[in-house]
Amino acid sequence: MCPHAICAANIAKDIRIRCRRQPDSKKSDRAARNLTYNIFNLTRTINEADTRYDITYYPNQSRAMTTEQNGNTTTAQRVYCGREYEHNLTTHTLYNYI
Repeated sequence: MCPHAICAANIAKDIRIRCRRQPDSKKSDRAARNLTYNIFNLTRTINEADTRYDITYYPNQSRAMTTEQNGNTTTAQRVYCGREYEHNLTTHTLYNYI
């Protein structure tokens, strides 16, 4: 067991980091998160147990869409327009952040 939160980092086409949950977390502290970063050092995917988050970006590197999957089922999908607007496609809710 490594003494730090980040246990391993592999640099190839994507940067992959494996880390462990904090001990006070609600889920088991043995559940690992696997993060993948793109070449701009922005998070591309987050994997934890059966849940996967895919994040895509616009050419200006702002977040475009987030998809949450549990197994093979898409459980949530959000589209972003700048920092002010978020459209949850699952619940059909539009958020306007001021």
